[in-house]
Amino acid sequence: MDFMIDESILQDCLAGTRKAQRDLYEACYVNLFYVCERYKHNHVDAEDLFNQAFLKIILKLNSYDTSRNIRTWCKRIIINTCIDDFRKHKSFRERFDFTDDISRYEESPSLLNSHHTQLDEEVLMEMISKLPEMTQKVFNLYGIDGYSHKEIGALLDMSLGTSKWHLHNARTKLQAMILEKTDRRKVSGYEK
Repeated sequence: MDFMIDESILQDCLAGTRKAQRDLYEACYVNLFYVCERYKHNHVDAEDLFNQAFLKIILKLNSYDTSRNIRTWCKRIIINTCIDDFRKHKSFRERFDFTDDISRYEESPSLLNSHHTQLDEEVLMEMISKLPEMTQKVFNLYGIDGYSHKEIGALLDMSLGTSKWHLHNARTKLQAMILEKTDRRKVSGYEK
């Protein structure tokens, strides 16, 4: 899912050329809009968030290091915009400090891993959208975007243990949803 942007388009964007900005927008939209959809489940809100992020991309383009992958750089800006939006619109904080037996929440093989290939992406994204808001954010950042618990803690202003608890909570809830879905398929005769 990597995309390439010609250096001339980036230079034209820096010069303020509208056509180059549109080309960059379209390339980013096609390849990175899904990130906003994971954080905002309403298409209109996700599109608004993407537009905010793209404006930041255009404004920060002069700081882009051309030796780096443009997709990675743009994705980082989009994720940070999603997190900033989350912070801005959060009416109350889900803050817990779970320091008891953190080792229980360490990563381990889970039922989620054994069933994920049986679910299509749309169904899995729907399940993720049903998680509690903070748990969903932690799961997205850790499981999908590849952030560490330390980075998540700094982004969401929570302790390392709280981040691990939310990830564990997400996995537990997703496992239950997956089991329920696979059990329903078996009962309905969809699965042999």
